[in-house]
Amino acid sequence: MNARRTVTTALAALLLGGAQAAPLVLHGQLRGEVLSGLSVGIWTVSAAGQPQQLLATAPAPEGRWQLTLNQAPGGAPALQATALNWPGLLPTVQVSAPSQGQELRAYAFVDSNRDGQPGTGETLREVRLRDGERPLFLVWVDRAVQVTAAHGYQAQLQPGWNALSLQLGQTVQLRPYSGQPLSAQLSP
Repeated sequence: MNARRTVTTALAALLLGGAQAAPLVLHGQLRGEVLSGLSVGIWTVSAAGQPQQLLATAPAPEGRWQLTLNQAPGGAPALQATALNWPGLLPTVQVSAPSQGQELRAYAFVDSNRDGQPGTGETLREVRLRDGERPLFLVWVDRAVQVTAAHGYQAQLQPGWNALSLQLGQTVQLRPYSGQPLSAQLSP
């Protein structure tokens, strides 16, 4: 009887969201001149694209970096079709179920005091991530949800971390991140 109770309790915890999403490992190479002490981090961003919460950071010696996203962002807003400003997303947008989610972006900074956090005078520069020839889009969601929009946009998001590469054209095609090293370019 105790074994059945233990299995039932474990199953209930999984169904109620007790299990954490698998970590997402990103790694890549910055192109161009790389300043000494440069670090790459992943931030949540506002609907206007402004960095908010730093989720992970890693040094980028000679432009090479690797970081792991494993802790869910705090206070993720509700995914509202009218408020989403994701790459490739054009009206009319539909969200399949009530959920919370957060867009993520990469930024670099010269970590002069080596504390893994941007300090005073350590300016953030956006890092454009590419999976092969395609731009990479990062989002965290609290549950499985589908986001659809014009031009064939269909994002099947799983609970936790989602990394999708985009191909923009007459239709928008999304595919999961391949896991290969990302090409990264610092914004001006």
